[in-house]
Formats: sequence, C-alpha cells, structure tokens
Amino acid sequence: MELLPQTPEMILSDWDYFDSGIESTARKVGGQFKSEQVYQAMVNDLVSVLYVISDGEKLGFLVVSDYTDMYTRDDVFHVDIAWLTGSSQLNELNQELTSICEVAGFDRLEFSSTRKGWFKYLEAAGFKAAARFSKEI
Repeated sequence: MELLPQTPEMILSDWDYFDSGIESTARKVGGQFKSEQVYQAMVNDLVSVLYVISDGEKLGFLVVSDYTDMYTRDDVFHVDIAWLTGSSQLNELNQELTSICEVAGFDRLEFSSTRKGWFKYLEAAGFKAAARFSKEI
C-alpha cells in the first residue's frame, strides 16, 4: 500500500473520482461539506494534503490536516476525510499513517467519525475511544 500525495492539479484532472468520494463520505456522516469546499481548503493551505491510497490501483483517499493541540502542545496528524473502497485495508492503512507520523515527528494520529463501524476497529488498532458531539446553531 502506498499513500500518494496529490497536488490541486492532480485532483482537478481526476475530479469525478474525488467528487464522488467526498460527496459519498459527506452523505454517510451527515456532513454539510462539499467537494468544492474541501478543494478550496487544500488550495488555501487549510488542509495539509490529500493522499490517494494505492496498491497499483486506487483504493480510496485521505484528506489530512495537522495542528498543535492548544493544551498539550502535541503535534497532531488528523484524518479529516477517509474514503475507502473496502475495509480490508484498514490495518495496513493504520500502519502507513503511523509510519508517516513517526517519520514526520507527530505526537498523535487522530480522526473523528459519526460512523459506528469504526468502533469495532478502534481498540484493536490502538486508538482510545472518544466522542465528539456537535449541534448546528
């Protein structure tokens, strides 16, 4: 498995693929974000990078950002959007992301999701379960 960083030009040249994945993810999580907003965040350096997940063919993609936790001062690598064509590659993806974090010197790997399917995987992958609740005002 490889994580291949994408430039804005690469995303535009394969827009239908990214658009369908982002829109599908937004529907599944009840999100209000649109593909164009994700793209603009990337262009405006608000999102660190978009990776295509590949093993010779596209298995999905990740939109990631990084930040410094304001309390602990930990450097955090945050998966904003994960779109996978199947769940069988989760263990390998976790290993790849952990390796990226180690090499780049991040202190934590994080993600948020409203999907219950992640909870089956969290503990086995070494994550501590947490909940984030949101109410639109």
